[in-house]
Amino acid sequence: AILAALDNNEAAERAMALASIQGSDVGGRAILALLTSKEQFDAGSQKEAQETLQLLASDADVPLVYRQVASFKLLALQENQLSLAERKAGYEALIGGNPQLEVLVEEQLALIEIEQGNTEEAIAALSSIVQDSEATPGLRRRATQLIVALGGDVPVVATAQEQSE
Repeated sequence: AILAALDNNEAAERAMALASIQGSDVGGRAILALLTSKEQFDAGSQKEAQETLQLLASDADVPLVYRQVASFKLLALQENQLSLAERKAGYEALIGGNPQLEVLVEEQLALIEIEQGNTEEAIAALSSIVQDSEATPGLRRRATQLIVALGGDVPVVATAQEQSE
């Protein structure tokens, strides 16, 4: 049913088709909600996407990992609606429990530091990301590019072989 829903040509049709699917368990319903919110956003229905994510993020029956992902995505969608302090507090609340999400949160916090004009703090946070083993190559590349753009020095990261020696 998910594959058939995603096979629609229009994002609005995909969103409606996904929203009509009943998940077999709470994890399945959470994944459906995340997929639905993405299609709602792609269809230009940002408010609906936010509502879908808010429902998921506040559902205590949903495993924490899904609620955290929903909260992360919701904060991104609300970027223009929330103050820097509100966004920062929202991202800080997501730290802990999910190492992969945590490095993405750290990236967002570094971007907030840049918005606030705190270049040194941003470079320090980005340097931490570059050295974090949970960071993906793409995230490390983005962090490195931002460090260079901010005039900082890119930290030297030891390879796995060098670390074991």
